[in-house]
Amino acid sequence: MAKIQTLLPQKRSIPSRDAMDPGYRRLRYCRYADDFMIGVIGSKEDARSVFAEVRAFLTEALALTVSEEKSGIRKASDGAAFLGYEVRTYTTRQRVVRSRQGSVSFLRRPPSEVMQLHVPWEKVHAFASAKGYGDLSVLKPRHRSLLLSCSDVEIVLAYNAELRGFANYYALAKDVSFKLNRLEFLQRWSLFKTLASKHKTNVRAVVARMRTGQEFTIGYDVDGQPRSVKVWKLAHLKRDPATSSRIDIQPWTQVFTHSRTDWVDRQNAKQCEACGRSDVPCQVHHIRGMADVSHRGFVVRMKVARARRTVVLCEQCHWDTHRGRLPDLRQSDGSSQWRAACGESCTCGSAGGSGLTP
Repeated sequence: MAKIQTLLPQKRSIPSRDAMDPGYRRLRYCRYADDFMIGVIGSKEDARSVFAEVRAFLTEALALTVSEEKSGIRKASDGAAFLGYEVRTYTTRQRVVRSRQGSVSFLRRPPSEVMQLHVPWEKVHAFASAKGYGDLSVLKPRHRSLLLSCSDVEIVLAYNAELRGFANYYALAKDVSFKLNRLEFLQRWSLFKTLASKHKTNVRAVVARMRTGQEFTIGYDVDGQPRSVKVWKLAHLKRDPATSSRIDIQPWTQVFTHSRTDWVDRQNAKQCEACGRSDVPCQVHHIRGMADVSHRGFVVRMKVARARRTVVLCEQCHWDTHRGRLPDLRQSDGSSQWRAACGESCTCGSAGGSGLTP
């Protein structure tokens, strides 16, 4: 027993495998478009030999230029950047708990290093800065003045799409919850501050109005039926491997933030006010154009566009209105007549659509 106790530390210091064994050489290859990574399990000389062969093949056989900035040999434990991820190996001691006449807990060294994907901190900071959430380093959120002309539902949908798209891309990372936890906090309070600035109130009142149990929701009506939108959280993230080909496509939030008609109005546009049809897709048409404010900034143009008088038309009546073929109509409530006078500058939102249609 004394000899065993003496040899035990030496046994634990010896790895279960010899990665430098001449009979044990492995190569892993991963490519996406024109970016690729090769993993070599072997010596540094093996890695240099593979790198030289690959460079020669690209330049001589394919006549391609190798990027000196992105190409090189990296130590696996130090990591390398690939498709926005940080790819590196990680070794940790695993805690084992055994219970026999009491609990015994000890650390066990894994047999070899494990390859992991990590979220780079610079990507998280760059995303928060690009979206205008605030300063991530000190967790100081800011409101987004460009969204003040949007409705509450559109603001929540835009914030949801941004964070959900970023989190879904990095869902394969080992530390996605840890790295994005601070980003979620900053995004959440930036949302609250934006809504508070829109309604000229404080953040506490906004939080109290939106809180529904453990969730935050915003309500709206479609066809007279109440609906709600939840504020997306990291707890809703699905860590299963994504199989969709659209996983690396940035979410298109302009349908909520850059449309001249309200998203809820487009959902409620079901019946044409000109011909009365309700079995065809309808669009929200602006009666007056924006020629008078075309020289103003984006925020001013959005406010004016949202405040303009609108009418719901089917696609055919909408086109007839722009071509001057539609006669004068009366509103359904019997108010004064109107005639489309928006001209070529009009941009109207398609009901239930994903973008702007002329």
